[in-house]
Amino acid sequence: MKDEGKVAIGRFVMRTKEYLAAVRPMDGVLALETMFFPDEIRDASEVENVPVRRQAGERELKMAKQLIGSLATEWDPKRYHDQYRERVLKLIRDKAKGKEVVLPEGGPAETKVKDLMEALRQSIEATKKGKRPAEAAAEAGNGQPKKSGSRARPRSRKRRTLKAS
Repeated sequence: MKDEGKVAIGRFVMRTKEYLAAVRPMDGVLALETMFFPDEIRDASEVENVPVRRQAGERELKMAKQLIGSLATEWDPKRYHDQYRERVLKLIRDKAKGKEVVLPEGGPAETKVKDLMEALRQSIEATKKGKRPAEAAAEAGNGQPKKSGSRARPRSRKRRTLKAS
């Protein structure tokens, strides 16, 4: 494939969905990359409420570059792990031990960002002080650092219970 400058196109099923894929040589191995089927691709003109593209000003670009530079670190793949899988495995272990598994209801936390430039400025200031932008935003909201796992809005009191069978 490498010598001929060709890639293979195929289909496969993963998690009950069929995918279109390209298989190509990369660094001495074959790499599989998923692709979109034609019906999954939309022209931007078909999408409603697409924001009108504006040219960013010098001030905004300077602030964005400064924030990116202050948040950049060396790549460490050990910092990233599959949190979803870890939570599912914990639920499985708990259920296997006969524990009652309670799943909280609710969705992602709502954001309260009204002025993007102000949020960007605050993020830059937070990184200068050695804080993560989310921690600084939480402190600005109530004077206390936000605890890990807390949400901006309260969860519903309704809970679903899974009983061990």
